[in-house]
Amino acid sequence: MPNKSFGFNNTKPVNFSKRLELGKVQDVENPNTGIMEIGVFQQSKKFWCAPRTMTTTQRYQLEQAGHEDRFQVVIRGRFTDTTATHAMYRGTLYRIADTSVDQRNYYDALTIITLEDNSEVEGNG
Repeated sequence: MPNKSFGFNNTKPVNFSKRLELGKVQDVENPNTGIMEIGVFQQSKKFWCAPRTMTTTQRYQLEQAGHEDRFQVVIRGRFTDTTATHAMYRGTLYRIADTSVDQRNYYDALTIITLEDNSEVEGNG
């Protein structure tokens, strides 16, 4: 029986086909030149994820709240790393707005990660 947590029915392995890299944006020093590079994405973990489709009502509520630039992806497992603040998804850098961890004790637990536009970070593709 498929996992129907969070109202997400498409938990077949084939749906988890997109790469999601989680980490944070930091200022780092280039070891070759000694110059500080501002706002560089530092990856800490990689996951395979599936985009989560929102209902029309959910999308409308986000637009009314001024969050039309948000969307969700689902990963398998319980992601509880609170140090990750940004995500690289399909070549674009996003800010992590929220995470919803499946609290049930199932082997196929899911985590929904809400991403939002992160245009203030330099080098955003």
